[in-house]
Amino acid sequence: MRYTVRNRERVNDWENGYFSGNGTVGAIVIPDFEHGRIIFNHESLFIHTNELESFPDMSDVFASAIDAEADIDARFEYAKRFFDIAASRGLRNKIFPEDGTLYPDRYFPAFEMSVNCNCGSFTDFERSLDTSSAEISASAQAECGAIRQRVFTAYDSGIVYISLEAERECDFSFKISTPQPKSDSDRLLIEKCILKETYRHTDRGLYARVDMNRGYYTALVSPICDGEITYENNTLKIRNGHSVTLAVSIALDSEPAMSVFNGYDDAFSANLPLYRELFFSSEIEMADNPYTSAYSEELFDSPSDEKFAALMQKMYYVGRYLTISSFGKLPPNAQGLWSGNVDGRTMCDYVSNMELEMALWAPLAANLPQLLLPTFDFLDSLVPEFEENAKKLFGARGIAVTSRFTNSGLMFHFSGGYCHQFWISGGAWLAQSYFEYYLYTNDTDFLRSRALPFMCKAADFYMDYVKSGVIFPSVSPENSPFENRFSMLGKNAAMDISAIKELFSNIRYACEILGVRNEYKITLPNYLYEQDGTLCEWADEKAASAYPHRHISFAYAAMPGTEAQSDLRLASGIDKLIDKRIESGFYTENEGTCGWSVMHLINVYARLRKSDKIRAAIEFFFAHYVRRNLTTCLNYSTTVFQIDANLGFVNAMYEMLVYSDERSIRLLPCLPELLRSGRARDLILKYGRTVKTLEWDERGVYAELISDTDTTLTVCLGKEARKITLKKDEPVQVKFSRFTD
Repeated sequence: MRYTVRNRERVNDWENGYFSGNGTVGAIVIPDFEHGRIIFNHESLFIHTNELESFPDMSDVFASAIDAEADIDARFEYAKRFFDIAASRGLRNKIFPEDGTLYPDRYFPAFEMSVNCNCGSFTDFERSLDTSSAEISASAQAECGAIRQRVFTAYDSGIVYISLEAERECDFSFKISTPQPKSDSDRLLIEKCILKETYRHTDRGLYARVDMNRGYYTALVSPICDGEITYENNTLKIRNGHSVTLAVSIALDSEPAMSVFNGYDDAFSANLPLYRELFFSSEIEMADNPYTSAYSEELFDSPSDEKFAALMQKMYYVGRYLTISSFGKLPPNAQGLWSGNVDGRTMCDYVSNMELEMALWAPLAANLPQLLLPTFDFLDSLVPEFEENAKKLFGARGIAVTSRFTNSGLMFHFSGGYCHQFWISGGAWLAQSYFEYYLYTNDTDFLRSRALPFMCKAADFYMDYVKSGVIFPSVSPENSPFENRFSMLGKNAAMDISAIKELFSNIRYACEILGVRNEYKITLPNYLYEQDGTLCEWADEKAASAYPHRHISFAYAAMPGTEAQSDLRLASGIDKLIDKRIESGFYTENEGTCGWSVMHLINVYARLRKSDKIRAAIEFFFAHYVRRNLTTCLNYSTTVFQIDANLGFVNAMYEMLVYSDERSIRLLPCLPELLRSGRARDLILKYGRTVKTLEWDERGVYAELISDTDTTLTVCLGKEARKITLKKDEPVQVKFSRFTD
């Protein structure tokens, strides 16, 4: 039961359902035998809601930015002027002009299916998600006897299989429709973007098609049952049946796949080895305790060390499951593969100033690097638009990555105060993901043909943007360096310094590996520190200290970057600034922390080896950002589902157990006290190394390491260090007799 999430409560809202998917097609299952629902999603279903009059050339306006650099008031006015001029030159949304251009095309739920049984009232309801098999199930006792529902998504085909079984005969009905609007803005979106809905039955089942203002999508619901099948408009009905299996296919801009199947069990048996090959590619296990099989409601009630450990274990498995389920041809958006919001604006896009990159950490930590390759294909496809951003907005070469995008890389996310158009770390941060993939796979062909070209395009932009060692404009998401007024426009944000410095360092290293000439050099500002050693969020004497904020982007050099590993002053300065964030209310509702910001903090603490602080961060996270279905959310009040922190938790567990660089491997660098016993296997490391086995308890630590090249390195546990030599493909065992501080 350690792989299973179990709940007793019945839910109505989709955010508290269970999530299924294969990276392309997703299903949100809200099981209820009287009023059940399943919402279907497709990874590419971004409804066309943003069409510009023009994408204006602002390079002449940006050239005047340097005139505002010296004066804080001039900076504030410049951000507003830049936005106003852009709007006057055609940066307006023709479809929804009232939205301006704040949002890219919106993610849209494809269909909603109602699932009803005439079984009357029921008792002993239970629902569960088995992360080791990717199966969602529910059961109850009803007037028709025992009744059960099961759902999974086939990993190879994306077909969603649904099974309902009753002990005695009953009637079933399944109605498929587009999700219904809940507000005037929802209705307006549907009026403008949904042109026609078609439903009919065929010899293959119930067919649905929705024509949009750009493209269309379809569904096919194919049944197998032992009762009488009838169709009525968009409803499939079954009379006097014990069991029914539905195969549901969803397709975008094409007809749905034809499903040929013999029943639920055969389809499930065929899918299981495909899924488990991925799920068990790596594993982290804590010692079993009495709460391993507990219902989620019990785990969150009256917290204890044992409940806390069981919850961490289950969160890790859920994170692995969601990683496999949400990476397809596209990376997961901020809500993964799933949304029940008709509006689609609530963080259903690719948010590249944290959420997207946090999601990209998970496949490497989970030993699933192959899941990232389609993401790199997708990002490469957006390069021409990233280049247009750089050229038209800043008169620069290379790529400027917008903070929010979906199926277009153009920089739509403009405003005068929330001036994300001047957040410039996106190219460097995404380039880091390319380089990290190389470090974990040792794939020099990828480094040569994919990673280095993208890195160089990012560097070209900074070569033109950074003038005389000054980064201006410069944004530290989404904080303001102004006193008594808000605008994000600043100078020399620590995040920009860290990300750009790392990019140029990685290019230098990549060129050395490939034996090519490095032509990239840049002068950057130095970090600025307060008298007590606290890192300044902006290396700018005129910036106001702004400690209360949800972002800790200034910690980039600690996580995901590695600069702070070798710069103790920087590491200490980051830690002190985090302390001031916390003293200013980071752990309270009023300061508006987010699930992803707390998860970034947890990962930073793991990198900085702050085992004395990490538990408080995890406890706060579980208390305020995790639902009883073990999915994570954006807001303190557990509203607005987001997947990024779920995936970030996979990386956090990995970071607690191992850290590696070119010359060393550090075991258990930040293990919370209550996790003093456990084991892990197949943890991939940088530079072609793998921890095949890692076991630890109070008596000592055992590790078996292997490398795909001959190498000599240092293995550390606390203050104890041992130098070992690894021969290619020959495992080496390392034992430490006890923990050392």
